[in-house]
Amino acid sequence: MLLKQGSRLNRRYYERFQVEDVINFFSGQLLQAKSPDGAQVFLQSIKITRRPLPSGYRESFRRLQHPNLAPILDVMEEKDQIILVHPPFSGDPLPLIVNKERAMEPEVAVRVVNRCFKTLLDLSRLPLPLSATLDPKNILLNGQKPLLLFYYMKDPEKPRYDEKWRELLFYLLTGQSPIGGHKSAEKILNEKKIPQKIAKLALFALNRQRNFEEVAESIENYLQHHADEAGLSRSRKEKNNRKKVYATVTVAAAALVLVSLAVAQWQPKESYSSDNPLAGLFA
Repeated sequence: MLLKQGSRLNRRYYERFQVEDVINFFSGQLLQAKSPDGAQVFLQSIKITRRPLPSGYRESFRRLQHPNLAPILDVMEEKDQIILVHPPFSGDPLPLIVNKERAMEPEVAVRVVNRCFKTLLDLSRLPLPLSATLDPKNILLNGQKPLLLFYYMKDPEKPRYDEKWRELLFYLLTGQSPIGGHKSAEKILNEKKIPQKIAKLALFALNRQRNFEEVAESIENYLQHHADEAGLSRSRKEKNNRKKVYATVTVAAAALVLVSLAVAQWQPKESYSSDNPLAGLFA
């Protein structure tokens, strides 16, 4: 999970947590610490960019159970920052999994991007609205489940310019960030033999005339349409299987009727006399 390990810190405390080490990622920093009972935790700092903070925000964070965010055990507030307390969690940094030599399967890539987009929307709906960059360096991957590492506080008066979300699908499909304009991106997608519909999604996201909501909706629509097609295909297959079973049963039933008729119409030959040891079977 770690990209690089920091040096040992002097003993430092955040309230009841004793900091033991610092873990550096390319997109931020986690403090490795221990609770009074010896449990290992990770501390994440979020800079406070505006006040007052909404009442009840700590409890909403503690209750937050999100499949694509690290669990939060506790929340502490200091002078200019909020400290989130995380239990240990696992995952591999996205750049170690996806690169030019090993891109992600197109359908999987669309689903991963959709989960990341939905996570940003969920963060923005918290009582204390947060956001996160979708730079690949800020994403861990556990199987096909993405986990966003570091967050920042949204400030309507000082919006943060961050459009890494535009490039995420292209990156997952090609293993690289887009270079050049539309034509260059389209060429790379063609060279990678990306399915046309998914390539169009990636190019749509790179179009700076489209906003986040439009791109998120286009990805959701694609997945919904794909799910409907898959459901229709399964339905047709099941229907064909039912037809085959019905045909087999019908043929079997017809054969049984013919056998029954044949048995009913069969009579022993006159040559069978009382001297024939089999005659008694038909008496």
